[in-house]
Amino acid sequence: MMKCRRLCLDCYNNLMSVILNVKLALPTGSFSLTDYVGVRREFTIRRRLDPVGIFIEAEENKEFGYKFAVHGELACNQRVLTQQLLEKSEAWDNYVLCHNK
Repeated sequence: MMKCRRLCLDCYNNLMSVILNVKLALPTGSFSLTDYVGVRREFTIRRRLDPVGIFIEAEENKEFGYKFAVHGELACNQRVLTQQLLEKSEAWDNYVLCHNK
């Protein structure tokens, strides 16, 4: 019988990296945006390596905050994928601004 255990995200990514022979190129990080009413919103970037691809999420540092995500193939350019996430979050701010005027 196989025993299951919980892994932190870093440990999970390290295990998947060995199994899939793929390395996450960039460390986790953070960024901030100022929304249309001038509220500064802080986001933490998390990366998850999975057999179906690479997931990158930006989650606001507060309960019930905003969350953005992108997905790429295992062999994708991870810098480009991260840039897509940042562009997606900036596009959201523009969308909110345009629709609340």
